[in-house]
Amino acid sequence: MTMQAQPGGRASSAPLLGNGTEPTIFEMSVAGRSALQLRTTHVPARTLEELVPTSHLNPDVIPLAEVSERDLVAHFTRLSHRQFAVDLGAYPLGS
Repeated sequence: MTMQAQPGGRASSAPLLGNGTEPTIFEMSVAGRSALQLRTTHVPARTLEELVPTSHLNPDVIPLAEVSERDLVAHFTRLSHRQFAVDLGAYPLGS
């Protein structure tokens, strides 16, 4: 893959792979989607309050993105390819 310089001496900061924009993980979120599925066990279900003292619990709801495991891994892989890495090509050290 060869990269062309922009006319007028402007450099391009386009990612090495994919398009130029990547939505945030929260923009990809879909209510009800989960990154994992736990299998059923014979262990009785207990509430968090039964297991952890109330003084140690955060009363605020922490916003978490609801995305599948595949979407989560793909999102962070695309973000990692926005930067040059030695695994993606030769890195000129100069002399």
